[in-house]
Amino acid sequence: MSTRRQPDADPTLTMPRPRSDRAVPPSDLSADAAQRWSALVEEFGVRDAAGLETLHVGLRSFDVSQTLAAVLERDGPIFLDRFGQPRAHPALPALRDARALYLHAIRWMNFDAVPVHPRTGQPPKRVDLVFAQPRGGRR
Repeated sequence: MSTRRQPDADPTLTMPRPRSDRAVPPSDLSADAAQRWSALVEEFGVRDAAGLETLHVGLRSFDVSQTLAAVLERDGPIFLDRFGQPRAHPALPALRDARALYLHAIRWMNFDAVPVHPRTGQPPKRVDLVFAQPRGGRR
């Protein structure tokens, strides 16, 4: 006699349902990042916890990159050290890392795929693949 539990007939019944309040942007995001959050969640239908957390981390790094870009705009990318030698601003590597993390999160979320609600407009052009014939006839 087997004591193994039989799987439910409909596995979607055991899946956790997304909470409606999770679609609200986190309060620690800037207004621009919160607007991006809402647009991405709406357009791509992000509802899972991992996707929302990845989006949150990516948009926080977006905010950091915007702050660092403002600092570099004010100070300039190069400054003179105590010996009068030009040096790169210490915020440059942090800006690079923040932008890379934001882009990595966007790529990880696969937002370049077709959204849940595709926009109207001209469909993508059809691509016909033509394979080259071997030269010199058959062997």
